[in-house]
Amino acid sequence: MGKECLLISVVMMDLLSGSGDVLAGIIGSFCGQKMELGEATINASFIMSKTAEELAKQRYFPSILPTDIIENLFMPLKNESLSSPEG
Repeated sequence: MGKECLLISVVMMDLLSGSGDVLAGIIGSFCGQKMELGEATINASFIMSKTAEELAKQRYFPSILPTDIIENLFMPLKNESLSSPEG
């Protein structure tokens, strides 16, 4: 009691080896900037899934590597105005 519970659902088609490492790195980066863990997790999951979606529009999904996500991480933010992952 007194603890908050956080449930996150992210659909990213097929996850490739290393994608969890990328997600953990993004979360760690946000936490390093003093973002709360829950907020960092939501935002990292959101931006990573949006990046994968944008890359999937450009090429066949299995060809997307974790390094592609890193190199294009903020592409969705450059391409359009995104609403908050919380709605």
